[in-house]
Amino acid sequence: MKKPITKLATIICLGFFIVPTLLAKEVKIYTEGNVPSAEEMANILLGSTSEAYNKNKNKTRSITFGSTEKYKPVSIGLPILFDYNSSVLKTTSLTYLKQLGTMLNLEKMTNENIMIVGHSDSTGHENYNLELSKRRSQAVKEFLVSNYQIDPARIETTGKGESDTLQGKPGDSPVNRRVEFYRIQ
Repeated sequence: MKKPITKLATIICLGFFIVPTLLAKEVKIYTEGNVPSAEEMANILLGSTSEAYNKNKNKTRSITFGSTEKYKPVSIGLPILFDYNSSVLKTTSLTYLKQLGTMLNLEKMTNENIMIVGHSDSTGHENYNLELSKRRSQAVKEFLVSNYQIDPARIETTGKGESDTLQGKPGDSPVNRRVEFYRIQ
């Protein structure tokens, strides 16, 4: 009897620590031409788990923080663009990456870690899209480490491929080709 209880406890512990980090209930999606400042991104990520911030129901930049939830993770989705079938960053993404690098170097963010999650649309084979999304998130990490001297230990990467398309958008919509950033607790 002890082994099933131990396995259940392990599953519960893993779910408690991993799921809130990777499954944001709110995603602030920025579109091309709408570049958030480093400060704005930091406030979104840091404010997402602050009990005091969530104490009363507030609406801030289209993100609603509910009073009944102690933990409401939020992520930021940026239009980090890549060439078709490639993990090479396009120069049109540099403005977003500059703000992201600046954010990670803000004093209030120096002790914070982030998870970079790559996504793809549903064009192509599912397994290929998963690997491509992982390579793309890794490319963003490498850019931040080499250009902004971010400690690589502060950034984790993963990819979800086509498994997490945006609600209300067709699977093959270009808006699903995105990179999201989460604060790791």
